[in-house]
Amino acid sequence: MFWLKPLAAPQAGFAGRPPLLLRRCPGACAELRRAMSRYLDYSEPLLKLDGAADKAPASTFTRWNPLLPNCGPEDEFKAYLTGSDYRGGSTVCVGGRFAAGQLWPNTVNTTLFTLLPGIFYWSQVLPQFKDCHVVKGMQIVLSVAIVVSFFFAAFMNPGIVPRRNKIPDFEDGNALNHATGHPHQRFLLLPDPNPGNPNGGVTVRQKFCTTCMIFRPPRAKHCSFCDNCVLRFDHHCTWLGNCVGLYNYRAFVTLILDCHDILDRVRICSVHDLAREKPEE
Repeated sequence: MFWLKPLAAPQAGFAGRPPLLLRRCPGACAELRRAMSRYLDYSEPLLKLDGAADKAPASTFTRWNPLLPNCGPEDEFKAYLTGSDYRGGSTVCVGGRFAAGQLWPNTVNTTLFTLLPGIFYWSQVLPQFKDCHVVKGMQIVLSVAIVVSFFFAAFMNPGIVPRRNKIPDFEDGNALNHATGHPHQRFLLLPDPNPGNPNGGVTVRQKFCTTCMIFRPPRAKHCSFCDNCVLRFDHHCTWLGNCVGLYNYRAFVTLILDCHDILDRVRICSVHDLAREKPEE
C-alpha cells in the first residue's frame, strides 16, 4: 500500500469483530500531498470519530527524492531531525536527508569485507579475460551499482518519525490505561482502494510507542538498535548498520539483486580461470 486514503466510517461488516475505534484523519483529503508528512496525521492522539467518510479527491503524492539538492524531509521532520529535540540513536546530517546507524563495527566491517575481496578479484582474476570486453563491461556496471546502492541503503534516512517529549493529553479520560499510564491501542479502518467495494477495507491495529510517545503510523515500528520509530519498517540490517524502511527499501533491494548477479559472474569467471590454469597430464 503506497499511500493511505482517509479512514472510512464504521461498516456493518465489522459488527462481529471486537469493539473498534474507527477514526478518520482530519484534513487528509485536499492538503495531504507530501510524502512523509501524511503519516503524521496517524500519530495524532486526538483523532475524532466521524460518522461519514469523505471521498478522497484525485491527488498526486510526491515522493521525497534525496538525489535532488533542493529536496529533503518536510518541515515537520526537518525541524525534529535538525533540532535539539532529536534523541534517536542514529546520526542525522544534511538536513535530515541521511542517517547513519551503527557505523562501527557494522558498516565499516561490511565495507572492508566487500572491498578487499573485490580488489583481489579486479587485480588478479578479471585481467585474465583480456579479450572478453562484455564480461568486463558488465562487471564495471554491477560494481558501480553496488557501491551506489550500498551508500544509499546504509546512509539514507529510512523514514524516522518525530517523537514527543511526554504522553499527550487526551480529552477522553478512558483513553489511558490507568494500570500502565499509557494510552490504549486503537484500531483504524483503511478503506478498500477499489471504489466498487464500499463495504471492504482492512482494519489495522495502531499501537502507542512508549519510547517515542506517539501512536505509530500504520506499518511503522520502533527499532531497538537505532532507537527510532521508522515509517514502513521492514527490518534492521546489521550488515548496513541502518534500518530498512520507506526511503531506502528500493536501494536495499537493488543492492541484494546486484550482489547476487555479480557473485554469480565472479563464480563463473573464477572457475573458468582455475580450469584454464590446471596443468595438463
